[in-house]
Amino acid sequence: MHLEDAKAWAQKQIEAAEAGFGAIYFPSGGSDGPGTGALVSKYDRNVGWYE
Repeated sequence: MHLEDAKAWAQKQIEAAEAGFGAIYFPSGGSDGPGTGALVSKYDRNVGWYE
């Protein structure tokens, strides 16, 4: 999945949950737990996506 595709999918999830913040992490080290891996992009409802 490309980053732009990931952002589009994540933004739908964020909006559905009525959350104010979100983040995209790419897994690393064989772990797929929430918040593990490399932080790729962050979302703030007042700002939009930023790195």
